[in-house]
Amino acid sequence: MNAFDLSILSFLNRFAHRSLSFDQAVVFLSDANLLKGGVILGMIWWIWFDRENVQRKREALLAGLMACVPALIVVKILAKLMFRVRPLNDPRLLSIVHYGMDNSNWKQLSSFPSDHAALFFTLALGIYFASRRAGWFCFIYSSLFICLPRVY
Repeated sequence: MNAFDLSILSFLNRFAHRSLSFDQAVVFLSDANLLKGGVILGMIWWIWFDRENVQRKREALLAGLMACVPALIVVKILAKLMFRVRPLNDPRLLSIVHYGMDNSNWKQLSSFPSDHAALFFTLALGIYFASRRAGWFCFIYSSLFICLPRVY
């Protein structure tokens, strides 16, 4: 593990087991697929039925949706080629497992690259090309509500 990763993980791990409700909220966000995907899907739906520049917006959204497939294929290939143990399962880190988190389910999965991050940032990019304001919202939303809980 490099120094950059170690510094981020050490910083975030300091917050583990400090608050039962915070840990449970982060675990909930990490597992709430409808909440994660529903906001992005709602944004796609809203832009799709917008009355201005219909063809350009729909083309951008379809391109973003189609780009998800190769993005996920690349991520899966990279995860097989460069397997990285998840921080919760790395004994060298002495990570504190958060309230409500079971780290035994994650042992066979690579920690990087993240398929969630690839999927939602690819969708956010398609949304960005259709509507810059909505795209920036989706980038920030994906960072805070999809990626950060997974890193935490």
